[in-house]
Amino acid sequence: MSSPTSRRPSGEYLYTFVVVADTHTNQAEDESTSPFASHRLANARCRHVMTEIDSLDPIFVVHLGDIVHPVPELPTYAAAANAFKQTAHCLRAPLHVVPGNHDIGDKVIAWSPAGAITEKKIALYEEHFGAHYYSVDSHGLHLIVVNAPLINSGLSAEAEQKSWLEAELASNRDKRNFMFIHHPPFISEPDEGHFYDNIDEPGRSWLLDLISEHDIEALFCGHIHNFWYNRLGACDIYLLPSTAFVRHDYAELFRTTPGDEAGRNDQAKLGYMVVRVFEHGHVAENVRTYGRTLSPDTTFIAKTP
Repeated sequence: MSSPTSRRPSGEYLYTFVVVADTHTNQAEDESTSPFASHRLANARCRHVMTEIDSLDPIFVVHLGDIVHPVPELPTYAAAANAFKQTAHCLRAPLHVVPGNHDIGDKVIAWSPAGAITEKKIALYEEHFGAHYYSVDSHGLHLIVVNAPLINSGLSAEAEQKSWLEAELASNRDKRNFMFIHHPPFISEPDEGHFYDNIDEPGRSWLLDLISEHDIEALFCGHIHNFWYNRLGACDIYLLPSTAFVRHDYAELFRTTPGDEAGRNDQAKLGYMVVRVFEHGHVAENVRTYGRTLSPDTTFIAKTP
């Protein structure tokens, strides 16, 4: 494994890619299954972000999951999926998506607020968004998408993903590997207790061991709706903010008074991530959007992050 300092960016700047998370697109404009007013802005906020991202001309864009807000059990799921596709249609760069718990079902946990992942929900996700785990080679980078809710589920697809990922990493050791997942393996410490927002054992240790063994350059995670940064050996671990709303259950981490909706609509914490790739290493910049919106009939004016 490389030393923790070996990935300080050096050499020639090559190109930029963008990572976005938790757009929570609704089935219709100004409409949401959530009672929070900020959730009804999700589509307009996503539209602004996608248009702004396109103006940056990245080589590709990755969405880390919770693409839509209606969970698979709801009849509005398909309409929300279609609304997202219409919004993201402005992107000229390839878009790679990761399944989140709103898209494919929650991780298996007894007190989960939503229904757990099932084979039926996997099939529904694939119908609307394609493969739920896969890899892509792009511009000398190897992108690996992992289905987090599947881990520890006990479904037959879990064993299939496990075998696939182990073989995938073993056969691509010589590449610059970037991994993308919805749930982060951990928030603060690799050995922290399990709770709703991280990956439970034994799946967590399995995944972290693979990341360490195969020298992953960076791991990008969603779900938390707040920016967070960790390291695991030489691997940079980024937890991204949402474009739609803030998880207000993390508001107590800050000394300032929570913003609107008890912190859920704290617009300064909304954004996405621009990743600039160099010959050796990368630089990830957290770009704030401040909740800016764009209606379907509004002309976008680019703002350089």
